[in-house]
Amino acid sequence: MIFPLLMAIALSKKTFALWYISELIIGISAYAFFISIIDLILENFGIIIQDEDVIQAIQVMPESELFIFLVVITFMGLAFWTFIKNKPVKRMIEYLEIENPRIA
Repeated sequence: MIFPLLMAIALSKKTFALWYISELIIGISAYAFFISIIDLILENFGIIIQDEDVIQAIQVMPESELFIFLVVITFMGLAFWTFIKNKPVKRMIEYLEIENPRIA
């Protein structure tokens, strides 16, 4: 989950197509991290989803649950921060040449 996020952040965004693809990857990564956080919370209530990556990592290293939780939270925050920093609505308005937008 971490590799696609880091690659999307590092990707040169000079063309609209590359920017759009990187934004999609960042959004998908943020969603994956969010699902992992939900799975970690459910795991504390005894509901275990066996095929989730984070749950499998905790089963291998049960003493590192807090560390894994903090890493997932950190990368989810990084994904959201990067997405907001890239100002997707403004870039789409500029690319589509929309005049007098109400959102901007």
